[in-house]
Amino acid sequence: MIVEIHKSSPSMSGTLQYNESKVLGGVASVIFEHGIGSTGLTEIYRMFEERERMSLREAQHLSFQMSVNPGPDDTIGEDRIPAFVAELMEGLGYGDQPWVVFRHEDTGRIHYHVVSTRVDADGRKIRDFYEKRACDRIVLSLEGKYGFVKGGAPKAVEATEADFPVFRPGEGDVVGMIRACVKHSLSYRFTTGKQFAEVLRCHGVIVQEGLGKKDLKAHLSFQGLGQNGRPCTASVSGAKMGFDVREALRSRTEYGIGTDVSREKSALRNDLSEALDKCGDLPSLVRELKGRGIDIAIYRDREGTPRGATLIDHRNACVFKGSEVSRPLGTALLNLVAREKAADEEAETMVTEAKETTSFNSGVSEALAMMLDVAMTAGSGREGKSLEDPDLKKKKKRKR
Repeated sequence: MIVEIHKSSPSMSGTLQYNESKVLGGVASVIFEHGIGSTGLTEIYRMFEERERMSLREAQHLSFQMSVNPGPDDTIGEDRIPAFVAELMEGLGYGDQPWVVFRHEDTGRIHYHVVSTRVDADGRKIRDFYEKRACDRIVLSLEGKYGFVKGGAPKAVEATEADFPVFRPGEGDVVGMIRACVKHSLSYRFTTGKQFAEVLRCHGVIVQEGLGKKDLKAHLSFQGLGQNGRPCTASVSGAKMGFDVREALRSRTEYGIGTDVSREKSALRNDLSEALDKCGDLPSLVRELKGRGIDIAIYRDREGTPRGATLIDHRNACVFKGSEVSRPLGTALLNLVAREKAADEEAETMVTEAKETTSFNSGVSEALAMMLDVAMTAGSGREGKSLEDPDLKKKKKRKR
């Protein structure tokens, strides 16, 4: 079992919204609460907001979030998770605090997130010095009682269709397949609308925005992609997803911005460095990274010159700009793409094939970077306007 205390957010809202987005997406549920009186999200929000207002000083890092990840060989059942968490929270000094346990099943394995606040009933901040060290000690002491072994990452399991849903044209329920792809894409850590759209495209789905005819509000819609990488279905309204996609997208983006992913970024940096050292051309690099569970997206200007890259790490469900991972490596990647632009036609053909199988997503415009702004406001878009088109047209006008 791995128990990890996550980096604290400045307030409770980001932590709660992250877990709420998972609940709304159908990949999480509340299984236990302590000191709140209800497992309803409204009551949970109210309790933590009241505690936050009670804070006697403008303290930072008021939220507490901890993940509990049982391993495949651990015998602890879900019915004993609340008791285990209760002992752990008591030992950490949160025994009298309100806390809630969310059950997550968005990564191919069941794990739990424990959410609480560091503001006590008197408005004082709970001391959190050496908290992670204390957590390790307590978890180790509870091994025999609850039937688990501390440490060691959960064994990797081979990805299946259920773990990574992909839109398959002509097979099954279109709305159901798209809904599964949207929910899974929302489980990733991303910081912009463009990054979410890239993850969704890896699932074989694109997202569009437009103004509703009746309410003149911005709405999201989705289309499945065919084998040629082009839309092959009618637009499916975001209302058919069964939850508020825009709100889940906003919450997930806020969480992504405030999450510490230095460990995931370091692992991705090593993979990219090794792949670049090993591969001398873009097609082989695409295949090498694909084998490591990583997709890349290259953004080009009107002349086809590469201007940016995005890396999608499916193993850790994270998305990064190339420059975020490493500026030198990001530059090396773009230089490799630039050389390919002047290379033979065979390389271009292989890139196209990779794109069609969603292992390489080129040509998505920078308009997607503005998706959240467009989707959360009325905007000025036309009905049914693709999120992948408009900004390029605007840039053309500005250049003239």
